[in-house]
Amino acid sequence: MPAQPNQLPPGATPIFGLVITAVLALSSQGGEPVRLSLTLQPSGPELSWPAAQTLPDGSQRRPVFELQRSEDLIQWKPLGERLRARSSDLDLSLRVTDTAPNGTGFYRLLTLEPETPARLASDGAAAFGYGPAFDEALAGIGQISPDAFAARFPAPGGYLPQLTWDPTTAAFWAEFNADVDALNDGKTPEHPDYRLFDTRLADPELAVLKTQGFVVSERLGSLTFADLFYKIWKDDLPVFISSDALLHAWHRTFDAMLEETEETFLFNAVESLLRGMAGQIARADAEVGNGVLKDSLLDADWFIAVARSLLAGLDQPPVPSVLKQDARVAQTLADVRAEQLKDVPDFMG
Repeated sequence: MPAQPNQLPPGATPIFGLVITAVLALSSQGGEPVRLSLTLQPSGPELSWPAAQTLPDGSQRRPVFELQRSEDLIQWKPLGERLRARSSDLDLSLRVTDTAPNGTGFYRLLTLEPETPARLASDGAAAFGYGPAFDEALAGIGQISPDAFAARFPAPGGYLPQLTWDPTTAAFWAEFNADVDALNDGKTPEHPDYRLFDTRLADPELAVLKTQGFVVSERLGSLTFADLFYKIWKDDLPVFISSDALLHAWHRTFDAMLEETEETFLFNAVESLLRGMAGQIARADAEVGNGVLKDSLLDADWFIAVARSLLAGLDQPPVPSVLKQDARVAQTLADVRAEQLKDVPDFMG
C-alpha cells in the first residue's frame, strides 16, 4: 500500500484487492466487509461481489459500486461504469470482467451511498417516485458510449432497403398525379372541379418516393403551411396535418408575443436604461479627467449614443453624444445603414 493514496470521493468506502496470477487479497476499511471474488475466464479475470449489504437492523442497502484498477497503486482508473443492483434484480451479485489485463493488477472497490434529498418533493416526478426510479435506472447503466448503448439495446429489427410495393398503384394516385392543364381545359376558376395545384412529381422525386416511401419536394413548397393546406383542400386531395404544422403555429404565436413584449415593455425599459447611463457620463468625465480611464469613458459614451440612436430609428437624427463624439457616432450609424462590418484592429487595447 502506498503511504499517501490518492484522495477518494466523499463518503466512499475503499476495498482493496491485489491480483497476482489469480491470487486475490482483500481488506475492507470501515463498515461491513464486502467479499470480492475472482474467477479466471477465457476473456479475462472476472471480479464479482455482493450487490446488497445487510445493516445492523437487518435491512439491506444497495449502494453504488465503482470498481477501479491500477498497476502501481497510485494511478487508479474505473473499470467499466458504476453499478448498482435494481430492487427487482433476483441475482444479488455484481460482476465485471477485465478483458484487457496487463500483468500484475490491483483492484479496489468503492461503495458510494446514493444521495437522498432531505426536502419535500417539488414536482410530480419526485412526489410519485419517478425521479428516484430514473436515477436508479441511470445508475445501473452508467455513462456509456453510443457504441456501447447500441450493443446493449440493439434495434428490434432490420430495415428494408426500399418499399416492397409500387406507391403509384395506391388508390387516388391517378387524381394526385393528373395533368392539371388537361383537367382544367374548358373550366373557369369558379368551377368546382378546377384544380389550383399541380402536384405531379418530377422524375427524380418520383424515384425517391418509390424507394423510401416518402419524398420532400422543395419545388412544390410554399412560404406557409396554411397556403399549402388550402391548395390541397381546395383540390379535394387528402390533407395531412403534421406536428411540424402545429409547431409552426405555436412558433408564430410565440413570435407575436415576443414582438409585443419588445414593443410594449423592453423598448421603454432599454430606453430608460440608456437615458440613465447617458446621464452619468458627464459626472464620470469630471472624475476621470485625463486619467487612464479616459479612452474607456469615450468608448462608453460612443456605445451609448449609438445604441440610443438605433433605438430612436435610423430614419431619425442621431442622438447627440455627451462627450461631443457626434462624428464618430454618425460614421458608425452609416456603417450600420450600409450593413458593413467595421474592422477594428486591437479592439481590446
